[in-house]
Amino acid sequence: MSTERTIRPWVWFVLVAIPLALWSVNPLRSWRHQQTAQEAFLNGDPAAARQALELAREATPNSPRVHLLLARAARRLGDLEPFLDHLQKARDLGLPPGEIEREQWLLQAQAGNMEQVEPHLPQLLRRDASDLNEVCAAFVAGYAHNYEFGQAFRYLDAWEKDFPADPEPHIMRARIRQSWHNVREAEKELRIALQLRPTWRGLPELLAQVLTEQNRFEEAAELLAEVAQKNPHDNRLQLAWADCLIRTGRIPEARGLLEKLEVPEAQNSDLLFGLGRIDLWEGNAERGLERLSLARNLDPQRTDVRYAYAQALAQAGQIDEARVERESVERVTQAQARIFELSEELVKTPQNLEARLEIARTLLEHGDVNDGVAWLETILRFDPRNREAHVTLAGHYRKLGDEERARQHAEQAQQPPTAETP
Repeated sequence: MSTERTIRPWVWFVLVAIPLALWSVNPLRSWRHQQTAQEAFLNGDPAAARQALELAREATPNSPRVHLLLARAARRLGDLEPFLDHLQKARDLGLPPGEIEREQWLLQAQAGNMEQVEPHLPQLLRRDASDLNEVCAAFVAGYAHNYEFGQAFRYLDAWEKDFPADPEPHIMRARIRQSWHNVREAEKELRIALQLRPTWRGLPELLAQVLTEQNRFEEAAELLAEVAQKNPHDNRLQLAWADCLIRTGRIPEARGLLEKLEVPEAQNSDLLFGLGRIDLWEGNAERGLERLSLARNLDPQRTDVRYAYAQALAQAGQIDEARVERESVERVTQAQARIFELSEELVKTPQNLEARLEIARTLLEHGDVNDGVAWLETILRFDPRNREAHVTLAGHYRKLGDEERARQHAEQAQQPPTAETP
């Protein structure tokens, strides 16, 4: 009898206490993974955040909060289907409708659908909201997507004022400046961001890019060496480091890096660009021309690739072709400088449709055709009947053989202008 009395409490312990302890482990494990994810978000790494959140979901599959954060990571990555799936799951698990709606509005803002989102600004910018930085990031991305840089910079200024320790407004401002080839201002912003958050993913590479664009190759190489050595399997980093080594004449080191990469050569313009320049350096003009020709075809907007291609043509004895290519690169460089000037003007006068039209036509002739079309569409958002924009779009689509779109824009060009047209 005494033995039975001794055993019985242990039976109850096994049946009750251990399952209870195991039940409490999963929420704790989920909480730890969520903390890891939040740190990844703070470091500008939504991909790492998503990995941590998937582990949190395994521990607590019915947590609406985890699914909301997974939706946010997918939105940041531009991954629409998982965003919708996780948001629906969060709704099914009881997340308040207001939080669901809020994340949907941020998706619309990030995609540039500002007319749909702007009426909800008072709700989105509530002072008690815990995600105001997310709101700012989505709106800046949307306005930048629509080439409405004046609005984007106003949000960036407010974001920086309200969250002075957040590096992201500086990084987003730097990206815009860099796209205009204003690399000195971009460098200033990136150095501020690096001081605020040195662990932000990709920040050293961004700074190295703007240093490279200023021909400060030694500084860029030194910056990249440290992060590249810590991440030997990151092909993007290895390619950037090798590029700087080539530009500083450290050819054997660069070749060693590039030959280790497990990247299909014919599909990677950066790898072709690097190996092609090494070929030229080593006197193999034929092989260098072949590689640089492929790189140019893969990425025809890169002036550094095209300039190296011109050098390869000259080394291969194709002097006239080299001259034509260099002259074309010079025209593109001048066009980029003009786009930079006009873009700076548009920060102050966003409704300057003549500046927008000049940028669009310059891009259609010398730059990215898709960007040129996007700039023309921004004119039509301000003035749906703008004749010059419709005429230019009609000519563009006619060149592409898209007669239906060409006809539509030609017909729109015949409509009387709106009274607000400047």
